[in-house]
Amino acid sequence: MRDVSGSARVSLGYLSEIERGQKEASSELLSSICDALDLELADLLSETSDDLRTPADGSALAATPLLPDAAVLKAVDSLIAA
Repeated sequence: MRDVSGSARVSLGYLSEIERGQKEASSELLSSICDALDLELADLLSETSDDLRTPADGSALAATPLLPDAAVLKAVDSLIAA
């Protein structure tokens, strides 16, 4: 996470808060994080969109779908952890 923080030019503490869902990343910051991870922002957004369309259990759309911010945070978190 330290490498991503440095490459994205965001403090480690702030990146950690984003990861834990305590802060929301702006589109500019999300783009910087994607650059640091060598990931296209469009790919992240596409994956997030797919996650929103398909619930984890494979059932029909859930009655209460994930909020887009939550799905983006989940995708970014999984990429940071990799």
